[in-house]
Amino acid sequence: MNEAPIYSLPPISNKSSLSALLSITEEELVEISNNVEQYWKPGKPIEKSDGTTRETNDALNSLKVIHERIKNRILKKVLFPKYLHGGIADKNSPRSIYSNASQHIGSKVLICEDVKSFFPSTDALNVYHVWKYFFNFAPDIAKILTMLTTYKNELPQGWKASGYIANLIFWDSEYKVVKLMEGNNFKYTRFVDDIIVSSNRNISVDKKGLIIKSIINMLAEKGYKLKRSKHQIVTRNSQMFINGLLINSGKISIPKKERKAIRTQVFNLEQEFSINKRTEKYNNKWNSVLGKVARMSINQNAEYKNLKKRLAVIKPEK
Repeated sequence: MNEAPIYSLPPISNKSSLSALLSITEEELVEISNNVEQYWKPGKPIEKSDGTTRETNDALNSLKVIHERIKNRILKKVLFPKYLHGGIADKNSPRSIYSNASQHIGSKVLICEDVKSFFPSTDALNVYHVWKYFFNFAPDIAKILTMLTTYKNELPQGWKASGYIANLIFWDSEYKVVKLMEGNNFKYTRFVDDIIVSSNRNISVDKKGLIIKSIINMLAEKGYKLKRSKHQIVTRNSQMFINGLLINSGKISIPKKERKAIRTQVFNLEQEFSINKRTEKYNNKWNSVLGKVARMSINQNAEYKNLKKRLAVIKPEK
């Protein structure tokens, strides 16, 4: 399936329709959209794989509820193509880092690219174009929705609607790149800002150039660039990672080094439990480790089940 995203509901043409859809008054719609900065608040920092943290965004409840309704009542009505895997709820075709990695199992070559500063680079104009040209909403409706879903001319990472909007930024060009890739026997997937192209046969220098050039051109049309430090071309002779998951063995697995680190973190929590079990710091640590153990669920082996049980025993107390 290499079609573009599809939205088949009637376009929204006036404020009364939008306010009714979002279950708020027109006065609330205008007031909140004109004063989004007053409803912004910082989100919880995310620990990155390199040990640094990524700052995220949150919103006060009045705006957060609107974001939830925009997501559920508009964005989730989009039919997303199978090459998109990040932050999409789809019961019929579940999307995740695992579905993304599974598309490339058995490959001889991986080309991995990363969009530089993807969320900060997604400005209000790009978001406006999604609302106006993809959804075909009236210009004033597209403007209001842009104001509601951007902050300081950026798409805020952490807001409830942002992941879906991120998947629609290249709605009018990405499917063309996918068709080009498939026509050359390559597989293409994107997990938000991570782009993976793979082949089950060796790739010539000319073909590699074609792949990279087509991705660069797609990004440049919208004002994005590749993060050159993340550019990788990996063969089966080396470890092939996609979103931190190994695919060399013919199945998805967690690297031994990561599994060892997770075991150590569970052990450290067990030592802290009796002393810190009611503290916020312990609660945050426990939730962080729980997420890391959940990554091991892909194999559902004895090690994962054991760690899950151990975490249940030392669950934070309120």
